[in-house]
Amino acid sequence: MAPRNRPLARHAAHPGHPHELPGRLVGRLRDGALARFGTQLGHPHGVPGRLVGRLRDGALALFAAQLGHPHELPGRLVGRLRDGALARFAAQLGHPHGVPGRLVGRMLNRANRAATFEAVDALDLAPGAVVADLGFGGGIGLELLLRRLGDRSPTSAAGLAGGQVHGVDQSVTMLGAAARRFRREIETGRLALHQASIECLPLAAATVDGAITLNTLYFITDLAGALQECARVLKPSGQLVVGLGDPNQMARQRVTAHGFRVRPLAEVTNALLAAGLEVDEHRPIGNGRGLFHLLVAQPY
Repeated sequence: MAPRNRPLARHAAHPGHPHELPGRLVGRLRDGALARFGTQLGHPHGVPGRLVGRLRDGALALFAAQLGHPHELPGRLVGRLRDGALARFAAQLGHPHGVPGRLVGRMLNRANRAATFEAVDALDLAPGAVVADLGFGGGIGLELLLRRLGDRSPTSAAGLAGGQVHGVDQSVTMLGAAARRFRREIETGRLALHQASIECLPLAAATVDGAITLNTLYFITDLAGALQECARVLKPSGQLVVGLGDPNQMARQRVTAHGFRVRPLAEVTNALLAAGLEVDEHRPIGNGRGLFHLLVAQPY
């Protein structure tokens, strides 16, 4: 009995580790089968295609079900994959970097355009104003602020004739993208870019007429320090527009569980007041899941 079983044992060993002549034959059979299976996955046809289609559709349905309601071992694995992806995405939102960061910047421009337009519109600016976008991300705020100031170039570093825009961000990726996009505006002095955090602004005291900061407070640990810095750089007649998603809606989003600091509006308003900034206008934008809040504050 033992001699008859040896060839079968040798054959069974070959698929995992083909060797010698029988191994080469088994390897070719295996590779051919994998190639045909791959072809069927890409373009199912005939009876094998119908079977492959059912297997593929069933696997996709199982994966989708696990995404919606992970359970048992596959669910735990899918849950870890999902949580890992959300954590990486949240990190990119807070500090975009690399190729994914550039993609996130473009996404932010599309998602935040309407709210940023309203924030820029809320500023009461005179000719020659000096303005800032604090945490400018994808750069849509820089574009709209430059457009608001018009096409005139400043006659001095302070931008006394045509005004000047300051863009502040920590991300080297976002700074590089803005430097390429607004090269002409930087050369003419209409735009100055700075790598810095909102907690430590590289701007002189009482030099800014208006500033906007949207979707940044979620990633700031020292809220009081950041708002005090904003108050420091504003002129006595200046304005700060803070934009943030509705806290109740954001708390329901899975991504905010990964490093976001979702603060109630009352907490932000009180922090502004403690920093010497009083909210004199509250502009809600949108509704439902897209509800967004603009808080327009001035020194008092």
